[in-house]
Formats: sequence, C-alpha cells, structure tokens
Amino acid sequence: MQFNGKLFTYHEELRLTAFESGALDSNKTIVFLEGLGDGYNGVPYLTKLNDTVTKHGYSLIQMQTTSFYNGYGLSSVSNDSEELDYLVDYLRQHGKARIVVMGHSTGCQDCYWHSKYGERQVDGYILQAPVSDRQYYWDQCEEHDNHVYLAETMCEQGRGSDWMPQSISAVPITADRFCSLYSDLGDEDVFSTDLPNSDLKALYEGVKQPMMLVHGQQDEYYKSSMDQMVMLQRLQQACPAIQKIAVVPGANHKVFDPQAQDALMDLVSSFLDTLETSWN
Repeated sequence: MQFNGKLFTYHEELRLTAFESGALDSNKTIVFLEGLGDGYNGVPYLTKLNDTVTKHGYSLIQMQTTSFYNGYGLSSVSNDSEELDYLVDYLRQHGKARIVVMGHSTGCQDCYWHSKYGERQVDGYILQAPVSDRQYYWDQCEEHDNHVYLAETMCEQGRGSDWMPQSISAVPITADRFCSLYSDLGDEDVFSTDLPNSDLKALYEGVKQPMMLVHGQQDEYYKSSMDQMVMLQRLQQACPAIQKIAVVPGANHKVFDPQAQDALMDLVSSFLDTLETSWN
C-alpha cells in the first residue's frame, strides 16, 4: 500500500508529522487516526478510503501522534486530542475550511475525547470499530482484576506515571494509561456494553458535532453477547449527535474483506453527503 502526496510537519517542537494524499489542493480534508500500536498505513482499507474521499473532493491526512506504535503506553487520549488541536490549527492556517476526523479502534476513543474536550472544533467524526478495550482485556486475561487493582493502587499513591511491570505488559505502559484503557469507567471506557444508560448519557453529554459509528459484524475485539446494533442504538439514544450507525457484514476489526471495505466506503460516502447537505 503506497500513496502519492506530501509529508509535512504540523508541530515543529514536538516533531509531529502528517501525510496528505488525494485531493491535495482541496479546502476539505479527512484526518485519519490509527488504532493502538499502529502508525502510517495501519489499516488495509486506506487505499479505498483515499479514492472515496477524493471523489468527494477531500484530501486524506494520516496523522502522526506521540501515541504511534508503542508510544501509546506513555501517552493518553487527552494528549492525542491536544495534538489533533495542533493539526487543526495548522490546517486552518493553510486553507482547510472543512475538517472531518475518522478514527479506527482506539482512534475512536480519540474522536470521542476530542469531540467532548477538544479546543478546536471540526465538522464531524467517523468512528470505525468503536469497541471496548476494557471488555476485550477482561475477556482475554484471567488476571485482569489483579492487574487493574495494581494500576489503580499505583495511581492512588501518586505513581500513575510509573511503568507497569513487564510481566503484565511487554509494551511499556504507565499505570495511568493502563487504568485509562482497562479500568471500569476509565477515561477510554466509553463503548462498553455493560455500562448503564445513565452512564452513557453522562459520558456523551456535551458531544454535539455530527458522528457516524460503524461496527464490523465479525470484529474479533468485540467481546459481548449484546447485539452490536443494539449497542449502537443505545449510544445513539444517549447522544443525538450520532447521526448514523451501521454494522458492516463480513467486516472484522480492520476490515480486511474487500466487499466489507466497499460497504464501509458506501457508508463514508453517505455520511459525507449528509454533512455536505447540512453545510449548504
């Protein structure tokens, strides 16, 4: 997978870069946020996404954050949101009038956080694979209670910036980030199916920019007996800004299946059409 475009630095001091492809001269762009442990070209559907947004007159920007690859263990969703603000400032200064943010996996948590706490407004968000890291971890790790208890204890003792033991995580991760990802109602626990409606309503209060949430029917990271569409409907009821919801047949977490990718692109096109109509 390769793209023609331009690499640019959007924050000199932090040496943060982004790569723009597609309709480079457009005043509209889609900013793409990768999932946990990923970097540039992290999902297989980016070529089709580039082609799709280009047809709508957008460029595609893949954004580097300090969370790239294994950097997530020392970072946070609030830091990702701040860096997205830096990029939005840069893009506005360089003539981008319309900015839509699309997140994959943990990038969905970044979208949520920015929509609620970000200082720079964008025009909409697309969340692909908004699944619960907490529920996945609790499903996969028998020692999850002990691990979370250790992380929470470290945070209570003022040692949240200290590393968790290597026996718990091969990727260096602070107790703060561990709690954010895996604690009940941690900062990133915003998609879990076991959250009551009252918690969902409180979590999504203040989220006002248009959103689309898209699950994959065969997402291997979705660990719940609740039907995916039922969960999406619960989120939509808690947050009227969620304008479109969908479950893509045949799609796993990263959407490897070509037909599922086409279905995802149709949804992206539909959401962009909806945004364009609201702007006119």
